[in-house]
Amino acid sequence: MASKAERLRRKKRASLDELCAVPSVARREKQARQNGRFTKVEEDPRAAFLNARCRRFGIDQTDENRSRMAGVHLCCDLGFVLEAACKPADIAPLWDVFSRWCRAEAVYRARYVGQREQPASAALTMVPEPMETDPSLTVDVRSQDERDQDAVTGWMRWQGFLGHLPAQHRVVLHSARRQDGPVLWSGAATEAGMLALNALRGLAEAEGNWTAPRK
Repeated sequence: MASKAERLRRKKRASLDELCAVPSVARREKQARQNGRFTKVEEDPRAAFLNARCRRFGIDQTDENRSRMAGVHLCCDLGFVLEAACKPADIAPLWDVFSRWCRAEAVYRARYVGQREQPASAALTMVPEPMETDPSLTVDVRSQDERDQDAVTGWMRWQGFLGHLPAQHRVVLHSARRQDGPVLWSGAATEAGMLALNALRGLAEAEGNWTAPRK
């Protein structure tokens, strides 16, 4: 039987062993190498953009939700309003009307007026896409005068459609186009956001690209 002194020495030795023990460390994953050098694994830039949109829309960052947030209309606040308040079948035609009107305004101001309107912000603007060649692209053979005339014609066409709307709707649509007006989305569609959506529906009906569902 061990003496009292021996038991005391064993106790001290055990305490010292615990104190000097090396803690276990989780094994690191093997880091990728290229030409003998460590390489940093880059995060997919699309995932970063789409995760930001998921957070802003208030949904989980899952593969399904990231796919949902990849829609081109989600590049601006009005697009978030469309995503939240419209049926899926209505989003594409309404966004098509808005984007074509915006292009007509931009072309007119750049070619005929000689100025460009810059948005106040470009948050969550474009999801990076792989470089691809569009086989449908063709060379524009119009003369400068023809391009200027077409810009005016396209702009006047949209002015006719806008003329069917109340003044308040025209104001909120121009603000949405320039992204310099009242906030349209703040975790949910704001009052101004719903007004802009109703204005866009009116513009789409006037242009003939969308019909309001019967109640």
